[in-house]
Amino acid sequence: MSIDIYNSIYIFSNIFMTYTIYKFMRIFYAKENTNKKVIEIGSYIIYFIAITMLHIFVKIPIILLISNLGLFLMLTLNYKSSFKKRILTALLIYLTLMCIEMIIVLYTGYFKLDLLIRNDYESILGIIIIRIVSYFIVLIIGSYKNIRQGDIVPNTYWLCILIIPIGTLYLLITTFMVRGLASVTIFMSIAFVLLINFATFYLYDEISRILSEEKDKILMQQQNKYYEKQLELMRESLKSIKTIKHDLKNHMTSLYVLVEEDKKEELLEYLSGVIEVFNNKEGLASTGNTVIDSIINFKLQEAEKEKIAVNIDLNIPKELKIPSFDITIILGNLLDNALNAVKKLEKNRYIDIKIKYTKGRLILKIDNSFDGTIIKEKGKIITSHRDKNNHGLGLESVKTVLEKYNGVIEFKYDSNKFHTALLMFVE
Repeated sequence: MSIDIYNSIYIFSNIFMTYTIYKFMRIFYAKENTNKKVIEIGSYIIYFIAITMLHIFVKIPIILLISNLGLFLMLTLNYKSSFKKRILTALLIYLTLMCIEMIIVLYTGYFKLDLLIRNDYESILGIIIIRIVSYFIVLIIGSYKNIRQGDIVPNTYWLCILIIPIGTLYLLITTFMVRGLASVTIFMSIAFVLLINFATFYLYDEISRILSEEKDKILMQQQNKYYEKQLELMRESLKSIKTIKHDLKNHMTSLYVLVEEDKKEELLEYLSGVIEVFNNKEGLASTGNTVIDSIINFKLQEAEKEKIAVNIDLNIPKELKIPSFDITIILGNLLDNALNAVKKLEKNRYIDIKIKYTKGRLILKIDNSFDGTIIKEKGKIITSHRDKNNHGLGLESVKTVLEKYNGVIEFKYDSNKFHTALLMFVE
C-alpha cells in the first residue's frame, strides 16, 4: 500500500517537477524563441509521461540518467538555438537536478547508490523536498539573464564550459560505483559538484554578457562612423545653402540679364551650375530617417571611391519603430556583403538598393553584381568578408534580428547577379 501511495505522490509531484524543468529551460531560451506553443506543451506532456513510466516500472539509475538527458535534448528542440547550446543546456540542467536529488536522497537516509541496480528509494518526504528545492534553485539561477544569449559564445569557450559538466558528471558516476565510501564523503562530493555547477552557470552568464557588450560596442562604433559621415554631409549641405543665400542677389541679377538678352544656352548653363550646388552628390540618401540615411551614405561613400554605380530607391518614414542597433546589423551587414562582392569585379560593377515601408511592413531589396562565387557553411550562405567583426557580424546575426520581427530573408543568384530580399513586420 505504501508503494502505491508513494507512486501516487510521485506522479502528482512530477507534474510540478515538469513545470520546474520548463522554468529551467526559460533560463536558457526566451519566449520569443519558442517555435510553436502547442508543440512545446505537447513535448512537456511526453516528457512527463515518459519519465514517470520509467521511474515506476524501471527505476534503474543509469537508464533514468540516459533517458533524462535524451528527453532534455528533445525539449530544447522547442526553441530556436544552436546545437552546441542544446547540448550544454541538457547537461547543466540534468547535472543540477541530479545533484539536488542525490543530496536529499542521502539526507533522508538512503545510501544504496548503485547505478546498475533497480532503485527502491520510496521516501515521500524526500520526493517532496526534492521538488521544492529544485524549484527554488531554478528561481535563484533565473537571475542570470545573459545565458539566453549563449549562442554568441565562440566554439572554444563553449568547449571549455562543456568540459565542466561532462567531467563532473563522470566523477559523480565514478563516486557512485566505488564501494565502501562513507556517506559523508559521498555527500560532500555531490555538494561540491553542485557548487561547481552553479559556478558554471555564473561563468556561462558572464561570458555571454561580456561578448554581448563587445558586440554592442562594435555596433556602436559602426553607428558613430555612420553618424559622423551624415553630420559631415549635413554640414556641407548647410554650407552650400548659406553660400547660395549669400549670393542669391547676384545670381538673380545675372539670371535676369541673361533672360533679358535672350541668351538661352548661357541661361541653361548658369542654372545648371546653381542646381549643382544644391545637389550634394555624396548625400544620396535623404529620407529624413537618420539611421538609414547615415548607414547608406557612409557605405555609398566607399562605393563612390571604388567607382561602383549605385542606384537607390527609398520610400520610408522619418521614424521607424526599429532600434538603431537592429537596423545597423541588418543594413550594415547586407551592404557590406554587396560592396565586398562588387569590389572583386573589374567591370559591370553596380548595386541597386530599394527600401520601402508600407502598412507595417519594411521591405528591403539589394541587387548587386558578383563573380558567381558563393561561400556556404553547413548549407547556409555566410558573409564572405574576412573581417566579420567589423563588417556586419554575419548573416546569422541578421537572421537573429529578423526573428524578433517575424521577418524573412531570401537570397537568389545566378552567374553574375546576387539578389537579396528582406521582409520584416514593424508596428
